[in-house]
Amino acid sequence: ADASVRDLRAITDDLRWTCAGQLPRLRREADPDDLDDALLAGRTAAGLLAYHAVMARGTDGRRRWECGAGIRDTMMAENLHVLADRGPTLVFAHNQHLQTGSTTPRWQPAGAHVADRVGRDYHVIACALGEAARHGIPEPEPDSIEGVLHHDLPPGIHLLSAPALQALRRGRPTRSTPGPRYLPIDDTLLAHVDQVLFLRTIG
Repeated sequence: ADASVRDLRAITDDLRWTCAGQLPRLRREADPDDLDDALLAGRTAAGLLAYHAVMARGTDGRRRWECGAGIRDTMMAENLHVLADRGPTLVFAHNQHLQTGSTTPRWQPAGAHVADRVGRDYHVIACALGEAARHGIPEPEPDSIEGVLHHDLPPGIHLLSAPALQALRRGRPTRSTPGPRYLPIDDTLLAHVDQVLFLRTIG
């Protein structure tokens, strides 16, 4: 199986380079949608095969996770580059995928790749919330930044400046959560986004 996978990766790489070498002609002669589909298939196949290879290695679990997450976000970034080349693009994804700096565990998220390419034309609005009891997220501790916002802001949705929230968060503990359904606002997030969309309560 390992030899077959290696052969398939080599074939995929050859096909991608062949396609890349013919791109000027293909853009003139091929249907644009068909060409985009072919390029997407090549990117996806190469990324999934690389991910498979990482998962099959005998390294420790944390290292496998970091390498796999890095490949996944690089694949996301490649697709975002294609979309952005067509014009302004609005993207919805998890905060950790779109932030511009390294995550913890450390890998480069899709947002870091996009920001590296387009600079300040890339703008990130993270999402945070106060309470969503029906989704297993209780009201935040009052001394956390979510607790302050939940208590002080009126019901509704609020678009807030990340630098202003950094100042407000200084010296406050990070909110505790009962599980992975919600990752709280922390210094890393605020350092790598432009704004935060705060939803006070989700029914």
